[in-house]
Amino acid sequence: MRLETWIAELELYRSAETGGPVSPSETIFCHPDGKPIASFQRSFRQTLDKAGVLYGPNGNTRVPYSLRHTYATMRLSEGVSVFQLAANMGTSVEMIEDFYGKKRVRDPKMATELTKGS
Repeated sequence: MRLETWIAELELYRSAETGGPVSPSETIFCHPDGKPIASFQRSFRQTLDKAGVLYGPNGNTRVPYSLRHTYATMRLSEGVSVFQLAANMGTSVEMIEDFYGKKRVRDPKMATELTKGS
């Protein structure tokens, strides 16, 4: 689903909630009374707890920042270039290599692609 569609859905939900049109200056992600949400940590924790994935394999509680780690790990395991991933995540190739290097795809076909002649 496109971003514009999601935003339109949020606006419909919010207008049904308030009983009127949504002002362009109104925060879409807000409490029913219109006050902006200061933190998503509690709802994030409740959602993960309900899904049964609040704790990682090492026993640590997952936090919103865990999503960044999951994203990087999944992209690398799919074979995305560390250069593309670093640019996408706004970090350095070195940082990606240091933290996620062990998750990179080590497919022999990739080596063949790199060494074949033109």
